[in-house]
Amino acid sequence: VSSQSTWGDTPISCAVSMAEDLARQQAQRTARAWKEEVQQQIEQNDDDDNEIERIRARRLEALKRVAQDLDNKESSDHGVYTLCVEEDFLAAVTKTKLVVAHFFHPEFARCQIVHEHLDQLATRHFFTKFIKVDVTNTPFFVAKLKVRTLPTIVCFINGVAVDRVVGFEELGATDDFTTATLERRLVKAGVLKLGGGMPGGEDGGDDDDRGSNRVRQGWSSLKISALDEDDVDMDA
Repeated sequence: VSSQSTWGDTPISCAVSMAEDLARQQAQRTARAWKEEVQQQIEQNDDDDNEIERIRARRLEALKRVAQDLDNKESSDHGVYTLCVEEDFLAAVTKTKLVVAHFFHPEFARCQIVHEHLDQLATRHFFTKFIKVDVTNTPFFVAKLKVRTLPTIVCFINGVAVDRVVGFEELGATDDFTTATLERRLVKAGVLKLGGGMPGGEDGGDDDDRGSNRVRQGWSSLKISALDEDDVDMDA
């Protein structure tokens, strides 16, 4: 009997067959391991995709709120330097986060100078409301805010009077100060952001609480929403 006819039954052939089986088993284990890793990556990507979608959803919701806020600001004369009468003053400074209020007398030349600068700033800083308040028609708020010198600019954040600019001393003690000089001073108060953006980002929050922590010498911060006419000495 030739050795070729009995090759399939030799120990060598059995060893080769066993080796192939072992190799297949190893290959299967390797494939399973890779499949498990790939599946984990798929699941991880699904989780990442879900998280990305959640981030996108939150971002979209935030943008919608900003858009709604912009609509509200547009309808309430943001971007325009407007006259505010006494009966509207409380709502003007409490319903808007950032307000610049100029207390003026119609016959004072220096008040007219401030008008010109604030009129320009109002168009640059849409997220801040700019109002002018005639002291001859607003005795209650003039007394409550202790406005003694004109012109006086009072800065409000969330209904709280946090800072003020009295006269031109802080603006170079000259009638010829620039709009940029006044702008920088109001930035320090926390009611404006250089470049006209939203102070503190999209939510309008303060970058470093400069405005809320700043209390000018000789007066204290005052929450306007707590005003009571009975507390005011109109002859003060």
